[in-house]
Amino acid sequence: MKNIQKKYIIIGGAVIIVIAIIVLVVFLLRNNLKYPEEPLNQQSLSKDTREISLGKTQIQTTGDYQIFQVSTELKYSFVNDFAKVLDLKLSSSSEGEYYKWTSSRGSIFYDINKNIVIFELNEGIEWNEAEMTDTSFNRFSQTYFGENWKYKVSGSEKRTGGDTVYYANRYIDGQNIVEMREHNQQTDMIALKDGKIVSGKLLMTKFTPMNYKVPLISEDTLRNNLAQSNYQKEIYPQFSSLQDTILQKVNYLSNDFEEVADSLKNCTSTDSSVIYYYKSFDQSLITPVYKLALQCDISYNKVIYSVPAIGYVNAIESQYLSVPE
Repeated sequence: MKNIQKKYIIIGGAVIIVIAIIVLVVFLLRNNLKYPEEPLNQQSLSKDTREISLGKTQIQTTGDYQIFQVSTELKYSFVNDFAKVLDLKLSSSSEGEYYKWTSSRGSIFYDINKNIVIFELNEGIEWNEAEMTDTSFNRFSQTYFGENWKYKVSGSEKRTGGDTVYYANRYIDGQNIVEMREHNQQTDMIALKDGKIVSGKLLMTKFTPMNYKVPLISEDTLRNNLAQSNYQKEIYPQFSSLQDTILQKVNYLSNDFEEVADSLKNCTSTDSSVIYYYKSFDQSLITPVYKLALQCDISYNKVIYSVPAIGYVNAIESQYLSVPE
C-alpha cells in the first residue's frame, strides 16, 4: 500500500514539474517579445468617414498583444484529398482564384483569395454527435485538414431544411479569437443534420506568431480619433433588424435602400472587446482591433430608425502603426 502511495506521489510530482516547465516556457516566450522598431502596415482595416462615439463604453487599454503573420500557404492537397474521400471530381478552376469539385454527391469550392473551403453534401459525412462543440470543430480540422486548431462555438441556428448551423471562431492563441466579416463574424461554420455533417465553410489560413507585440491605445486618444474621417475603422450595420419596419416598404436590393443605408449616422458603442480581424491574403499581418457593438440611426421618409451594427476600429498606439493612404 505504501509503495502504491509512493508511486502516485512520484507521478503527481512529475506532472506538477512538467506543468511548471510549460508555464515557465510560455512566460519566457511572452517576455521575449519586443515592440516593433518600424511601424506595422495594418491592412485589414479601411477608413470609414462616419464618426463613432464610445458613449459610456469602457474599453480595454492594458496589456500587450502579439502580432501574427498571415501565411500564404494553401491547403490544396488537403482539400483535394477531402474531395476524393467524398468521391468528388475537379470540375473547374481558375489559377490563383478558385478550384471546384463536384459530383452527384455534392460540391466543394476552394476560394483561394480568402483561403476558404465551402462544401455542400447530399448524403453528408457520418459524425454521430448530437451537436457541434469546440472539440468537434477541432476534430474535423485534424481529420480532414491536418491542423490542430482550437475553436470557440459562438452560436447556432436551426434552418427550415432541418439542419442546424454551428458558428465558430478559431483561437489565434490560447485566449484571443479571430473574426471575419461574416453573418455572425465567424471564421468557420458547419451544419449538422441527423448525425451527419451536410455543409460547411472553413478558414484554411495559418497565422504564424511573430516576435513582436504592441500596446493598446489609450481611451482618451481613441475617443478623439473615432471622430476623425481618416481613422482606421469600419461599420457594418445589421439591416436584418429592419425586417418588420423599413424592409416591409423598401426592397433590400433597390436604389431606395441604398439611400437608406447611406443615411447611417450617430453610431454609439454599447460594448467592446479585443479580437484579431482577418479579411484575406492581401493583409500580410493580423493585428488586434477593437470590436464595438454599436447602435446607429438611419432615416426613411424623415423617420429615424435605430439599427444595431458592428464596428471594427484600430486598437494599436499610432507610433507602432503605418496607415496606408
